[in-house]
Amino acid sequence: MLRTFVELCHTRQKMELELRGKVLIVQERAWAQSTTLYVPPGGFDLKRKHRRDRSVLYVAGARIFGLAAAEAVLYACWLTLSLTTGDIFHTLEASTVALFMVGLPIFSLCLFIYALTKFSRPIPSVRLDIRNEEAGLIQLEFWHRKDASPDVTAMVQSLEALASDEHTDARIAQLGFFWQTMPPLRHGFYQAISWSFALVIALQLVRFLWRILTDVDLYTQLPDGFHYIFVLPWALALIIYGYHRFLMRQQPEEFRQAIRLMFKEKYDESAEMLTRCMEEHPDHLATLGLLIQLYVRQFNFEGAFQVCNTLERSAPEAAQDAQENIWIMKRLQAYMDEE
Repeated sequence: MLRTFVELCHTRQKMELELRGKVLIVQERAWAQSTTLYVPPGGFDLKRKHRRDRSVLYVAGARIFGLAAAEAVLYACWLTLSLTTGDIFHTLEASTVALFMVGLPIFSLCLFIYALTKFSRPIPSVRLDIRNEEAGLIQLEFWHRKDASPDVTAMVQSLEALASDEHTDARIAQLGFFWQTMPPLRHGFYQAISWSFALVIALQLVRFLWRILTDVDLYTQLPDGFHYIFVLPWALALIIYGYHRFLMRQQPEEFRQAIRLMFKEKYDESAEMLTRCMEEHPDHLATLGLLIQLYVRQFNFEGAFQVCNTLERSAPEAAQDAQENIWIMKRLQAYMDEE
């Protein structure tokens, strides 16, 4: 069994690849979701590529936006403390100038980096074209540098051998769970910064159009309390955070604990908590769905079918889809046992 982590070319995110028998397992995680693909032999094509590493441009672009947004937040807080429209006018003017003074050098640096990467030596990469009947063609491209770890090189060589196999009748299985748990507080902070930045840009644009149409400065006609509009993005982010917290509190305690255990990859303990939750709340559909996913991931097909029978009473269509996925995984298990 081979298992390694690779770096995606466009996003620089880490993705886990595992080769169990003749089945390729692709796992991608995020803070609120986890998706796993089980690909049978012959279910994908492998192509070796050469690509220039321009991901630094995306990182630099994110830094530009972050600096501009942080600057927008600073003068939005400043505006909140002002009392007259004259203060708003002068603060916005000074902040816009500061925005361009900060953004222009960084933008020039991005152009310089782009010129370097444009003529730099291409880096070897590997692209996987996974043929999924439901989602269509899934393309995953990751770096395979000359100084790559032995595990990555061994994984690529094994995948090349599997890609040349004849296409089997087995279908791709996709297991994933998504639950909008209470988002981290930093997530709301990032949202508030983005919304504040968008609000300031929109206000400047409206002011520019208003001056063209009426030849009057819009800021001279604003009421004294208008500056409190900059509190709105922060209040909205706080309301959304509280709403998700309220939704999570409405769920059974065992279910909340199971969710936390799942993201820590403690699947056995999570299945135990979900089983206890199913006994106390047999009509809680989210518990039944997640328990089926866990049983299938652990190859406990008998337990998964039993939970499907319980799910069928409340949601027949969801139970039918789950049973189909279970049968797909049972067929793939034979390929996982092969060497």
